[in-house]
Amino acid sequence: MSGNYSARSNFKIRSRNENIETIFKTNFAGVTISSPNNFHGLDNPASLIFIANGGTVPNDRNFVCDLPITGTDTETGYGPPTGSPMYATTLYGVYLIDYYNGFPTSDMSGVQSSCQISLKDVVIEGVNTKALSFKLLAVNNSVYTAPSSLVGYRQQVWFNLNRNLMLSSDFAQIGFNCFFWVNDLTGKYDTDNRRTTIFDTKNAYITSNDGRLRHIVTIISADSVDAAEFGVPVGTPGWEVIIDSNAGGAGILEEYIRYKNYTVPVPTGEFFEFDVFFKKSASYSDLETGRYTVKIRTAYALTWQIVADLYSTTVAAYEVSHPNKCLFPLAGAPHPQRNIHHSDRTPGAADDDLLNRIFVGQYSKRLNTDFEVMIAKPAFYSGAMDL
Repeated sequence: MSGNYSARSNFKIRSRNENIETIFKTNFAGVTISSPNNFHGLDNPASLIFIANGGTVPNDRNFVCDLPITGTDTETGYGPPTGSPMYATTLYGVYLIDYYNGFPTSDMSGVQSSCQISLKDVVIEGVNTKALSFKLLAVNNSVYTAPSSLVGYRQQVWFNLNRNLMLSSDFAQIGFNCFFWVNDLTGKYDTDNRRTTIFDTKNAYITSNDGRLRHIVTIISADSVDAAEFGVPVGTPGWEVIIDSNAGGAGILEEYIRYKNYTVPVPTGEFFEFDVFFKKSASYSDLETGRYTVKIRTAYALTWQIVADLYSTTVAAYEVSHPNKCLFPLAGAPHPQRNIHHSDRTPGAADDDLLNRIFVGQYSKRLNTDFEVMIAKPAFYSGAMDL
């Protein structure tokens, strides 16, 4: 094998479904990550909230910012998405949060002290391309008392499309595909700090905060409970797909499913293809037509490995084999079946079940270590590939 030949190139067209269309894609060629802006501190002016370096750091630091991606991709021809149906007219680019220390300065130097963000030259299946790299740096404290972080993760960085719902034709279904790279996981986790979420989408209402819907894909390290339940050694990396109501705004948080897979290995130190497909059901009362799938494919492989394929039949079977382990509102408590493919609605409210935010990147409950992920060739489609 020589040159830029890929073993898949003669076999893999974008989909066996001839009807899907490309909505948006970029190879990060010829684009620019602009200077960070929109700095703010969500908890200001609360009292002293940061504990770092053995002393108290007053809450005069910003700890949230955006880094817009600008320019037209010279390989795909797509610029920042501004037309139907993507409408990512706000916050297209990188979104960064550091709840541990904040940014010592509200500029690129301050940002890079928390997270090294860059476009890197990489080779994927023999082809030169660009990858967007996010390297969250080891933090220097483990104590943080601000209310907003008590149930969340304290560092986050995302390739972000925050859609403008005021322009709203929405997706009945959408496929997302990219090449993903995750660093070696050795020494990154223990049994209390064992998760890194890499994909996060949120549906939200314009008219109400009721019925929020979030789907996330997470890398998880097996603790003793998972090891016994799934028959793997403690520390085995696996996958977790959570669907819940935690999409922002007010309301009671509830998990609908927490699905785990320790059979499909998590590739590390190499690019693998990552594919997610989401089809909304026709309505909240329709429990049959929705679907959520997650697949991966390692370099040069001709077949997909199914991480999760969630619809009514598979969800029912999983919850028989692995009794419900959702964590809230009551840990492990059975709950009435919910529609994991369509938000609930306040009776009489308009159906504003819209895909609001799409995040690809990382947020972690990990040990005090650097953690890097890379994303290459992200693309959105109107349907599913090879399903």
